[in-house]
Order: sequence, then structure tokens, then C-alpha cells
Amino acid sequence: MKVIFNADDFGLTPGVNKGIIKAHQQGVVQSTTMMVGMDAERHAIELAKQNPNLNVGVHLRFTTGIPLTGHPNLTRGQTQFVSYDELWKIQDFEEEVVYQEAVAQVEAFLKLGLPLSHLDSHHHAHTHPLLLPVIRKVAQKYKVPLRGSGLCHIENSVKYYFTAEFYDQGVSLEG
Repeated sequence: MKVIFNADDFGLTPGVNKGIIKAHQQGVVQSTTMMVGMDAERHAIELAKQNPNLNVGVHLRFTTGIPLTGHPNLTRGQTQFVSYDELWKIQDFEEEVVYQEAVAQVEAFLKLGLPLSHLDSHHHAHTHPLLLPVIRKVAQKYKVPLRGSGLCHIENSVKYYFTAEFYDQGVSLEG
């Protein structure tokens, strides 16, 4: 059995980026997932290129930041994506719109010059029952694994565990 420690939110802030790189250099983190279109994206790319053994995937955003496609179905009339709580209440995502946004984020990542290792999503949004089938198609299109590919809160056979017990306990976005 192989255990992989993946660090989410690469590209969110310089502090998050530095923390991920430090954990990688100390042998704790083998992979990370990038939030394309966020403020510290360029900083993250520079660090990733300096650390070629770090596998980098895309941390698809559906609950943070501005959609790359700008489609109003993803923002519910605002400029930013809906919140995590709002996302789980939505029952009418347009599959094609979700697909286009996910592909836009992957394509934006590929233009940055790094190989794509895998996909996952911020706040595990891809485990939403309406998003998961679409994001699986995106993973298949790019021939990469989808981390945590079961539906949230539903029993599945995937051996995947997420913990947020440490969340917000003495940790800041800037270290």
C-alpha cells in the first residue's frame, strides 16, 4: 500500500505556497493541487518549477474565487463562485457549464508549463452528486486520477480519508 500526502490550496497565498514547499522538502508532502486563477498562482508555479519532484494537480474551484468562464449558473448572479454551504443546496447545475469551467481551469494550468498529475477540488465540491459525474469525465479527458472520487457522505469502496481536525488552529494563510 502506498500513502500519499497531498497538500491542497497551492496558489492561494504565498504563505500557503511556502508551507507546502517546506512540507515537500522535508519529505512529508509528495503532491499538491493548484488553485488556478488565484492571487499567488505565479508564485506557486515558480516554486513548483524549483521542486521538480513535487507532483502538481489541479484543485478545481467551485466555491472560491471567480470562474474562468464567467458563467452566471456558477455564481448565482454574483461575480464569485457560491459559498460551500450554498453549493450543497444547488440542485440544478448545468452539466455542460460545469464541464466547461473545469476544462478551462485545467487548460489554464497546462498553459503554466507543469505536467498535470491529478484532479481534486476545493472543499471537495466535486463530490457533490451533480458535479461528480462531470468531473469524472474531465479526469478521463486528461487521463489523470481524480482524488476522492466517491460521493460525499455516502459509503463507497474508495480507501480515502480526509481530516480537517487541525483546521484554523494556530495556522494562518501566511504562515
